[in-house]
Formats: sequence, structure tokens, C-alpha cells
Amino acid sequence: MPSLRLIAMALFVAVACPISVRRPFYGLIALVAMYYFRPDVWDAPGWFRPQLFLTLAVGIGWLVNLKAFRWDALMSLAAFVIVGFMSTSFLAEDDAGVAFDGAVILTKLAIVMLFTLNLVDTPARMNVFLWANVLGFVYNLKSVYVTGLTGNDVNVRVDVGVGQGGGANYIAMICAIAFAICFVRFQEGSRKERLWAAAMIGAYLLALVLTGSRAGILSIAAVGAYFLGRSILGGSKKAVGGVVTLGVLGLLFFAVIPAEHLARFRGITQSQSNASSGSGLDIGSSAATRDNSAQSRIDLWVNGAIPMFLHRPISGVGMDNYQLASPRYVGFYASKNYAPYVPGVKGRGFVAHSTWFQTLAEGGLLMAIPFFAMIFLAFGKLAAVRRIKSADPRIALLKSQATQATGILIAFCVASTFGSHIKIDFYWWYMGAIGSISLMGRRIVQADASRRLEAARTAAIAARESRLAAQASDASSRTSPAPVGAH
Repeated sequence: MPSLRLIAMALFVAVACPISVRRPFYGLIALVAMYYFRPDVWDAPGWFRPQLFLTLAVGIGWLVNLKAFRWDALMSLAAFVIVGFMSTSFLAEDDAGVAFDGAVILTKLAIVMLFTLNLVDTPARMNVFLWANVLGFVYNLKSVYVTGLTGNDVNVRVDVGVGQGGGANYIAMICAIAFAICFVRFQEGSRKERLWAAAMIGAYLLALVLTGSRAGILSIAAVGAYFLGRSILGGSKKAVGGVVTLGVLGLLFFAVIPAEHLARFRGITQSQSNASSGSGLDIGSSAATRDNSAQSRIDLWVNGAIPMFLHRPISGVGMDNYQLASPRYVGFYASKNYAPYVPGVKGRGFVAHSTWFQTLAEGGLLMAIPFFAMIFLAFGKLAAVRRIKSADPRIALLKSQATQATGILIAFCVASTFGSHIKIDFYWWYMGAIGSISLMGRRIVQADASRRLEAARTAAIAARESRLAAQASDASSRTSPAPVGAH
């Protein structure tokens, strides 16, 4: 007998798909919300793939209702990354099939990026889209709270599977992104938005604290520093309010976070639990003072990713082949005890725990350059939108969304330094959102330029007509007969 959860999801898909064909934007919002529901808890048969069904429905609805096709340079770079991974998959070091399958997954994510770029085409829709990402994860906060608040040992961090990911660092990244979205709306939104934003800021900061994630703390600190810098440079009452708000949040954060979680930062240079003698980790003189989590990352970067890149600097070892090849390079398999590598014995290794190192190792320069360029280009586009000066009533909300997106990107970049996130769905749809923000800003600038040109043309015509009228009046006065008696 099917579970109630499966029946609920089946009913949701049955309703959402027709709506998506008719109103593809709302289908995209449903797709975003569905991402945060973990599919394997529904006890679904293999053929039941609600996300795929909904994605197809959104695509059909977009094509049927297509009025204008939107494209952006970020989309071009994404296409280059995907074509590169796809075309070089047969050169993969360990498994060409795995590399091809990974490239197919990237293609699906880029399609959703394209949907976002085209369907989230007004500041009002962008606001709904960003809130959908905040509210979509709320369902999962219960798992975080139950795990984090009912445990007796503060050293046990929340490390549960939620959404379509899982783990402390993944949860913390989502929390930092949600904070970036909510903080700006708390400052600049309507009264109702501010109330919701305040509640969500508290809920997500508590969840981040419970994860005990070092990457999460660094991410939220980087986002907070960005907002603090903008508030200090703002020089307005609202900017002063931003400084005060960040100060209060910072004090609350450090008041509630367990000292044991902050102490984990010392584990980067000072061991909290010595590596076991049977571990495959390098615990020589340079590593003996680090905890296993920190040391394993360094091994995966220095002994894994960099040699893989140097071995194949152009095309890399192939998409998703890092895990297959890493035991040979770093000397241990993926396991809690870091089981030492045995030559000739196959086994999966860890991911690189760094988006940047893993992309460099798996894609080489051919894919790493356009992928990294997407990040720099996105920051540049958002900065350009924030510099726009216009009387258009939409520009205030659009600038606010550019600030939100910058915070999102900062959180992603910091978190991705310590996690492999190239195949995380929301990275790609946020890139589509950034491209859309840029296009909307460009459209406002072009509209302003058209209005100025039209005003200048109208003024020139009026001046010409006035000049012609003056000339005609002057000519008429010269040719008119002299009045009687003038002699």
C-alpha cells in the first residue's frame, strides 16, 4: 500500500503539472519548493519522478507561452561548461559512463537556469522567487531543531539529510543564503515582509548554530561583513539601522552558539581527536596538529586535486571521476576511519570538498575557466545594476534584489571553498536569477535612454518650430506695407 506521503506528492504533481503548462512561472516556483523535499522519503517507485515531470511541464508551458526569448552571457558560459564536460566525457580517467551521466545532470540544471532567466522577468516575480527559496526549506528546519535541540552532547552537530542534499555544511550554506535574502527585505521590504524576514532570520540563524559548521560560520560572517560594509558606506538612517541590526544579530549569534562549536576552529591547527593509527590520513609533523576533517581536506586538495589537474591540465579527469580516482592519489577511501588505499582494490573516495579544486581536477582549464568566469561575471553584473541611476519606480526593488543576490553569491563562494557544489540545483537557478536581474537593469537603462532621446527629439522639434515661427514673423514684418502717413 502506498504511503500517505507518496499519495500527497502524487496529488501535488497532478495539480502542479497542468498549472505549470498554463502558468509556467508558478510551475517554476513549485519546482523550487519541491527541491527542498527529499525524494527518497516518499517510498516512490522508480518510474515516479516528480521533479522531472514538473520540469517537463514548466518547459512545455514556457514554450507554449513564449513571447520573447531571453539570453545572457552567464548562460553562454554555462553552455560552454556543459558542452565541454559532455564532449570530453569519453576521455575520463576512470569511467566515461559516470562522466557522461554527470554532464547530463549538469545539462538538466542549466535548463532550469534558462527557465529562471526567462520566467523570472520582473522585479515582482523575482521577489516571489527569492521568498520561495526561503520558505521552501522551512519544512526541513524541524529536522534540524529536533536533532540539535534534543541531543545532550553539544559536540554532536546536526548532520542530517534534508532536501536533496544533506550534512552540516550543506544546511549551513542554505541558512547563510536565506539570511542574505531576508536581511535585505528586513531593511527595505514592506511591513509584512519585515515581520516575515525577522522571523526567518531568527529561525535560520538558530539552525546554522545547531549545525556547528565552520564553513557555515565563515559564510555568515562574510555575508554579514558585506552588509556591514554597505551599511557603513551608506551614510543614511537606513544604513545606521543596518549597522545596529547586524551588531545585535552578531551578539545574539555568539551568545547562543556553544563554545564547543567555536572551538572547532582550533581544530584547523590543533587536533581535537587524534587520527587513528590505521588511518590513511597524512599525520606527519605538518599534519599531526590538525583534526581529521581539516587535514583530510588539505590532503584532498594538495595530494588529490592538484596532481589530477597537473596530470590532465586541459580536459581534467572527467566529471564525477574525482571520487573514483582520489584513493590512488590521496591514499585513503571514503570512510569514517579513512581506510588506507590498497593498490588494485577499487573503492570510492571522498569528493574534493571544494568546488574550485574539484572543478579544476575534473574539468581542467577547458571547463574551469568558464565556470570560474561565471562567478566573476555575476559579481560584475550585480555591481552594475546597483550603480544604475533611474527614476523608474522598479529600480529600487531591483537594486535591492541585486544586493540580495550578491549576498547569496558570497555565501555560496565561501561555502563552496569547503564543499563540492557544482551540481547543486540552486546554484544554477540563482545564476539564472542573476542573469535576469542584469537583463531587467539593462532594460530600464535602455528605456531611460529612449525616453531621454525622445525628449531631446521633441525639444529639438519644438525649438525648430519656434525658430521657424520667429523667422516667418520676422519675414512678415519686413514685407508688410508701410502705414499711411509714414512719409
